[in-house]
Amino acid sequence: MMMPMFGCGMNLGSMSWWGGPLFMIMHLLFWGAIILGMVWAIRRIFPAVAMTGPRLSEAEEILKRRYASGEIGSEEFAQKKKDLGNRD
Repeated sequence: MMMPMFGCGMNLGSMSWWGGPLFMIMHLLFWGAIILGMVWAIRRIFPAVAMTGPRLSEAEEILKRRYASGEIGSEEFAQKKKDLGNRD
């Protein structure tokens, strides 16, 4: 005589109609949280890797400040910016 093994051989076909989709959604949420957590941790550990775009050089920052404060005019600003190598 064989004893039934409880907990083994679960028949997934007998799950209710919402069990399958609910399990799939929970699975996707779990792995999404894992991936987002890893991305957050990497960006936190290596902040220089974050895609923040190219940084302006110190000279460009000073030039923009002088233009914004009115120390230099637009023509002088454009010429100095060209001299620094920025052609946009």
